[in-house]
This record gives sequence, C-alpha cells and structure tokens, in this order.
Amino acid sequence: MKGNHKIKTLPDGRAMLNLGCGYRMHWEFNNIDSSPFVFFAKHPSVERVLRSLGFISEERHQKHLSVDPGILNHDLRKGIPFPDSVFDVVYHSHVLEHIDIDSAPVFLGECRRVLKKNGVMRVVVPDLEGIIGRYNSTMRKIDGGDSSGLEGHLASIHELFDMMVRFEKMVIVRNRKDRLLHGAKTMLQTGGGHRWMYDRHSLKDLLGKLGFSRIKRKDAFSSGIPGWNRFGLDVVERNKIYRPHSLYMEALKV
Repeated sequence: MKGNHKIKTLPDGRAMLNLGCGYRMHWEFNNIDSSPFVFFAKHPSVERVLRSLGFISEERHQKHLSVDPGILNHDLRKGIPFPDSVFDVVYHSHVLEHIDIDSAPVFLGECRRVLKKNGVMRVVVPDLEGIIGRYNSTMRKIDGGDSSGLEGHLASIHELFDMMVRFEKMVIVRNRKDRLLHGAKTMLQTGGGHRWMYDRHSLKDLLGKLGFSRIKRKDAFSSGIPGWNRFGLDVVERNKIYRPHSLYMEALKV
C-alpha cells in the first residue's frame, strides 16, 4: 500500500516509523494508530468541549496532551500507507501478537517494504519463553516443598492465560459519562486480544523467512539503532522498563 503522507525526519535526516503506537510515541517519529484518541489529537477543540462537559476525565485529558498532533489515523490491516523504501527504522511494540499468525507475514512484509536498504526493524512482543519459565520456576519451588510458592504459581498461570486468551474486561474510561462516550468493551472487542505468542526462536525464524537479515535479540536498553534510548520508547524515567518481560528483536533489510 502506498500513500502521499508527508514523512517527518529527525534533524540528522533519518525517518522513523512507529506502528500501533498507542500513547507511547515520540513526536519526531511518524506515528500511526487507529485508536479513538487520534480523533481528539486532530480535533482539540472537540476534546476541550467534551472535557468541560465532564465526558472526558482529567487522566484521559493528560494522555491526550501527549499525543503527537501529526499522528496518522490508520488501520494497519489495510497495509502501511507509505511508499517503498522510505524509512530508516520501523518500530512496533506489543502489536505483532495481536495479529493472526497467518496474517503476520503480510504485516511484517509491509514493514520490510517501507524500510530503506540497511534499514532496521525493531520488534517488541511479550516473551513466551519468559512466561513459561516463570511458570516452571514456581512448579519447581512447590515440588521442592515450598508451599509459599503457590501464590506466585497461580499468578504465573494467570499471566500465561491472560497473554494467550485475554478475555478479561478492560476499563477504557473511568466515569459514567466516559462510558457513554466510548463504551465499555472487552479486550477482544477493542482489538486488545492476543492472537499469537512468540519466543526468540520462532520470531527469528519468521523474520528470516521473510528476508530479514542480521536478526539479533536485544533488550530494553540495547539497540543497533544509533541514539535509540533518547527516544524513550522502551525505557521510561529512571531507567525503568516500560514493558517488562518483553522480547526485543532487531533485523535488517539488506
């Protein structure tokens, strides 16, 4: 899919793309999301009126203020709306697991299409290996006679199934008027349901089959992208990881 959207660049000339960004974005990036808050970023006067009437909470208003006014409202199931080979970096965090495994190659193929030669894609997903590892660790603890590990064991089961099934309800907004405006839906209804899970081997295999090269595992603090940490997407203030227990992978288009 191609589009004629203006592409923002960093002062050093690099063009960076953040897909399915949610509220986690950097204003120098080209940010894409299809959530309702994108509308308010484009129509701040509407947001102000609704806030004055009590339809938007103060907490949600503060989040709206963090949204890049240049954010692009787009459904990624329809492709990435940019020409071929225009970005130095494509980044998406906790997006891929929401895509059916049969559709994942199409999405990742689009990421590769819009990357320049030697461009980097950075993928962040929940780490299936880590989740199962925590489950197995609690099993061993209980098997060893430590009954105090039961609470952690039950928590690990909850984490495992929450990542796979994600059937719990998500409260999108806090007050009654917010619910009238946005609705109270389940995670699956709002696109929050996880459709697949990845570990370091399965993700590397998938990226390799799609033509990516130099596929390497990273962590929240390491990257082959120059100056990555200054953008604050994977790490928040005081070096706190934004999405703990994640798998970080980078790959090149050569």
